[in-house]
This record gives sequence, structure tokens and C-alpha cells, in this order.
Amino acid sequence: MSANPQMQKHVADLRRLIQLQNRVILGLSLLFVLVVVTTVALINTAHFHHPNDDHTPFWEQTGQREKSKFGPDRKPLRSQQQQQHQQQQQQQQQQGSPRVIKQQGGGQQQLARNTKKQTISKLEVSKCRYMYFGCPLLPLEITQLNSSDARTSYYYPSLASTSHIMITHRSNRVKPAPVNQDRVVLMPSYLYSMYQRSKSDIISAINDPQDDFFVGIFDGHGDNGHKVSKFASEEIPARLASKMMANKYEDDKEKSITKDMIVEVFKEVDRLVTINDGGSTASIALRIGQRLYMANTGDSTAFICIYRPPDYYDKYLTGSNKAYIMKSRDGRADASGNEEQQLYLQGTVAIHYQNTRHKPHLPLEKSRIEEHGGRVHVPRNPEGSRVIVHENAGLHRGEDVGLAMSRSIGDRDWKAVGVIPDPDVVVIDLEEFWSVNDIVDDNEVGKRVFVVLGSDGLFDVRKVEYVASHLAYGLFEWGQGWGLRKEDRDNEELQAVFSNHLLGVGKKLVNMATPLKEGVYRDDISFIARRIELQE
Repeated sequence: MSANPQMQKHVADLRRLIQLQNRVILGLSLLFVLVVVTTVALINTAHFHHPNDDHTPFWEQTGQREKSKFGPDRKPLRSQQQQQHQQQQQQQQQQGSPRVIKQQGGGQQQLARNTKKQTISKLEVSKCRYMYFGCPLLPLEITQLNSSDARTSYYYPSLASTSHIMITHRSNRVKPAPVNQDRVVLMPSYLYSMYQRSKSDIISAINDPQDDFFVGIFDGHGDNGHKVSKFASEEIPARLASKMMANKYEDDKEKSITKDMIVEVFKEVDRLVTINDGGSTASIALRIGQRLYMANTGDSTAFICIYRPPDYYDKYLTGSNKAYIMKSRDGRADASGNEEQQLYLQGTVAIHYQNTRHKPHLPLEKSRIEEHGGRVHVPRNPEGSRVIVHENAGLHRGEDVGLAMSRSIGDRDWKAVGVIPDPDVVVIDLEEFWSVNDIVDDNEVGKRVFVVLGSDGLFDVRKVEYVASHLAYGLFEWGQGWGLRKEDRDNEELQAVFSNHLLGVGKKLVNMATPLKEGVYRDDISFIARRIELQE
């Protein structure tokens, strides 16, 4: 007896359905495996690096320095003494006794502080080629800052904290290339970081206003200025660290560095730059113990600022300032013709030191250049003065080319006409500075001190007091003292909130320094601010 045709049809349909389900399940399984493999690959190869920087990310670089195309072949600046010290350090670690760097004074608190700094843990963040003096932390291009972006969130600890902020913004230039020629560098625990440190150790150092640090801004110019600024930003801290170690840093860190040493390093780095069509400024602030060294070559700006909070905070102004930070710039003016959007800082800022910008029209600079046979063009606005290179010199035969500064790193053609790399160096005794200015760190409503370095893209447009007011607002006034306590700095969730807010203030400041009219040239804009407290 033959089977029911209708039943056979149902069985065939059921078989086809089962086959289809099996294929769907197999396809989904393969897709899941593909997603997992791709995700793992992306995690292992993800690169977060400085904009316009085509080199390996700094935390994945090896301990062997690469050959430089800007100077002669270089070897790691590790001396035999440093190598011996590293071997001793590893032996002490195996024996369970972390080494403590000897310093003057401080008693048990200082010993405990140093012991904490020298704690060695598995490295999570950086395997950079400068591990023996610290890894440079670089800012992220401002257009790439997005609080919902995983990359930005990962970068937040180095971009901003309760103790610092650093930002860079590429110019709108088209020729010779649309690249950011500025470099901004922060090295927390400078020379403490010669020991391997975990991500949490580094974040703790970034947030600590009592910590030693190296900060620098390097503003390139010319066709290959970005290459020279990158080279200077790597070589100056590296060679300075090497000389300090050779000068018995571990015996007495404050005596291991001198003004002459800083000048020597700047000149040494300048000699290593062989590229002709480019140069860079170099402005640094180096905190070692209770001393702050500030050195500058070129026309970048650096200053120390004291912020004094108000006796009380006006609620209306507090709300107005927060709204100002969030608003987009519209360019409208008030009745007096001033820009309508303003920040009303309720405390006060005072500039206590500001470097000299090396402009060619300054008497000493101008006389030196003319003694070397150079020419200085001084327009109606002297700040626009230029050093004119000889018409038959170097790459510039048959044309007049002007350099907007009288000192720089690189700029080979201008060295013959009196442009020099020698920095002005000042040394500030922080204990004396605190005493003279009546600063008390342990008072939550007391005065606060911070140092600022910025490129001319910012300070050609805005005055130092304007910049200082915005940074003081972001660091101290937005939270009205919140975030200054150590327990606040140790709270990672609060740190993320504070960092996000502070970056908003930084972006607003850059926006207020940007021309409103489209098509108007805007230079690279970069700055870094770092809060300072006395070490215990």
C-alpha cells in the first residue's frame, strides 16, 4: 500500500526546514567565531598615538633606540653606571627590598614617599625606549576628543587630571603639509620613572601635585618642523636625564642638575639636527625636589601663576560660567564692542614669572644677529619681526626668507646669521616662593600654584591672564575646591568626571583662540598646565 502523498509532502517540507535551520545555525556559529577572532586581533594591534605621528606607539617601542634621520646614529644613553644600577635594582627586588633614593631631609614621611615611588610592578602601559627616565605622555588631537570614544577614555588619565591638562589642535594650513608641528610632553615622576611602573602607578604620579615632573612644548616651523620638534621633544629629556644620572642623581637629586647643564643639552641637541628646512622652539619646566627649572628657546610662552579663591562663590556667576563653557562661540559683541561670551573668574590670578619670547627686534637679539651679518626686519608691530636669511644661503637662494624668532633648535641656514639654540634658564626655589607669597598647601581654600607652557598659536591670540583665568577656573573654581584632596585624587570615578570637565574647559579655551572667519589662517595651538605643591 503506497504512502499518503500528502504525508510524503509534509515529510519533505520538514526535512528541508531542518536542513535550513542547520545551515543558519552553522552560519551564525562561523560569524560568532569570526567576530571573536577579529576582536582579539584588534585589541592586540590597536594603536593609540599622537596625531600625524607615523611611528610605533610609544608604549610598544623597544629599549633599543632607532637610528635618527635628523642626526648621526645614536645609541641608548645608558651609561655603565646605569646598567649596573639596574642590575642592583633587580637583585634588590628579588630580595624583597625596594630601593629608596636618598634625598635631603624629609624624615620618615619622605622615606615612605620614596619607597612608594620605587615600588616595582608588572608594566601594563609602556615599554618605551626611554624607560630609564620615563615615558613621554602625549596629548590627543582635540578633534579626536570624544568622551564616548573608548580611545579617548583610555587616554583621559594622561590628557587631564586634578593636577594637569594638555591639549593640541592642528592648524588649518594646507602647504607644505596639513600636519601638526607642535609636540607637547609630560613625564610624571621624571627619573623616578627609570624603574618600570604599572598604569596605576603612573596615574597616581600624574595626579600628584607634589611629584617631580618634566613638561615641555616644542613648536616646529618650516617644511619639516614637525620632524625637528619631535626629535627635540625626545632628545632633550633623554640627554638631560643621562647627565643627571652621571652627576650622582641618586646621592642628591637637587644637586645633580645645573643651569649650565640645561644650556649644554639644548646646544647638543641642536648640533645633532642635520635637516635644513625646519626648526623648533623648545620650552620646558622641570621640577626636581623643591626646585623648578624653566628653560626657553624660541617664541613659545611659559609662566607661573598663583590662583587665589574668592571669599565666597556667587551662585549666579557659577551658573553663568558653567553655561559659558558649554556654549558654542557665536562671535557676538556686547554694547561696548567686547566679545559677549566671557568667563567671570570669581577668584584672582597673578602672573609671577613669564619667560622672554626670543623675537628678533629685542635689542640684545637684534645686535647679535647684525654682528653676524644678518638682517632684521621690524614691521609696525614689532612682534612680527623677522630674521632675514642671506639671499644666497642654503635652500633659499634667490629669495628673502624670514624667521619669526631669534633662537631655535635646528634652522641650519639661520645659524650663520646669529640665530642660536641657547635657552634662557631660571631656577625657582619653591620653598622660598611659597614663603614669600604666603601659600599654604594644606588649606583647601588657600592659594594654588600652577605652571603653563604654550605655543605662539595660543599666545599670539590671547593674553597670559586670559589663558591663566580659564585654566584656574578649570583646575580649581569649577568644582570650588572639589578634587584637591588626596582622597578625591584616589577615586578613579571622580577622576574621570573631573578630567572630562577639564578637557571641556581646555577645548573652550582653544575655541576662543580660533579665528571665527573661515579661511583665516590658524596656527597649531598647544598648551600644558601643571599644578604644583611643596613636597612633604
